Amino acid sequence: MKKIFISFFFIIIFSNVNHAETKEVKILRKIGNQIITNIDIENEYKYLISLNKEYQKLEKEQIFNFAKSSLFREKIKESELKKYFDLGVQDSFLNSKISEIYKNLGFANSEDFQKYLDQFDLRIKDVVKKIEIELKWNKLIYDKYKDQLVINEKALKKKIIDDTRNKDTFNLSELIFSYKTEQENKEKLAEIIKSINEIGFENTVLIFSESETRKNSGNLGWVSELSLSKTILKKLEKVNVSEITEPIQLQNAILILKLNDKKKIQMSSINVDEELTKLIKFETNKQLNTFSKIFFEKIRVKLNINE
Repeated sequence: MKKIFISFFFIIIFSNVNHAETKEVKILRKIGNQIITNIDIENEYKYLISLNKEYQKLEKEQIFNFAKSSLFREKIKESELKKYFDLGVQDSFLNSKISEIYKNLGFANSEDFQKYLDQFDLRIKDVVKKIEIELKWNKLIYDKYKDQLVINEKALKKKIIDDTRNKDTFNLSELIFSYKTEQENKEKLAEIIKSINEIGFENTVLIFSESETRKNSGNLGWVSELSLSKTILKKLEKVNVSEITEPIQLQNAILILKLNDKKKIQMSSINVDEELTKLIKFETNKQLNTFSKIFFEKIRVKLNINE
């Protein structure tokens, strides 16, 4: 289960390096004994536009706001990880992830990737640092909460076998924001809908979503109906491909889904063991993401944070 978790729960952060031109350095935010400067934010901006073309569609101010948020979260994670790990030590798994990144971007090797990064005054070792923080964070969350995971494999398998009708599977993207007061939610939702109409769902996710999937434009990939609640399924039944659902109330959050695609899976063609593995993976990572958010908030409130 651990390998399944790491590969699914892993979210790439492209952020924060230190190659800006000589200029005045201003401290923008302090997190414990760590600082974030205007140079950090500018370097984060370079990463966002160089490694994710979706960011190039946003206004510069929107990208900078996202860069601040991304670095804020990274510094909090890093401060906690230093208690458990020696950061800066590469291993085969980390190296494989770096290789996966540059190959997904269309580069045959690290040398070609570095040549591309040179255009933005960036270095691979800075990418490595970001990936290491995310991988170590995922490992920390798994180690802390693995005994609290509630996965009923027998019930999941029975659910697959007993329901003999053909199943829908959905390709989904998500946008999640915290539930506040009714008036604040109404205002936030209006702002989000306006943004979706102007710049599209994926770009709006980059700005407003509070989920870790934000860095991947909210993409969840293909999700079986067996993994979804009845409430979510009812919302999805009302929309066509490329449309978004009505807001869905979750515990302390509001969810909006975009239906990217949909298809039927013939039950006769389903491999029960493979389907069970997918369900376990989905449920495991859903719970781990919840634990991650809870743990992150605990750390955040304990730190001495000055804006």
